[in-house]
Amino acid sequence: MLTVVDSPGYGQQLDFKEWRELITNELKRRMLAYRDDCREINTKFKGDDQMISRELKKIKDRRIHLALYFFDGHHPKDQDFESVKRF
Repeated sequence: MLTVVDSPGYGQQLDFKEWRELITNELKRRMLAYRDDCREINTKFKGDDQMISRELKKIKDRRIHLALYFFDGHHPKDQDFESVKRF
């Protein structure tokens, strides 16, 4: 299953730091939600590896596995490289 999430680009409408924080917070939120779901299942079925395995497969994985970051042609900015490192 592939889920596409579009985010606003930075520029005239958004401050760069605000934009980067928005994206970073969304990445963290999704990762933490998935981690919490896994922990809950592991706690609920502690010791029963087969049940844990079955239940983990049922979790909707809403994490972001791939991010496409488009650079501006031949003139990438330092803030672009910094963003990619942070993400």
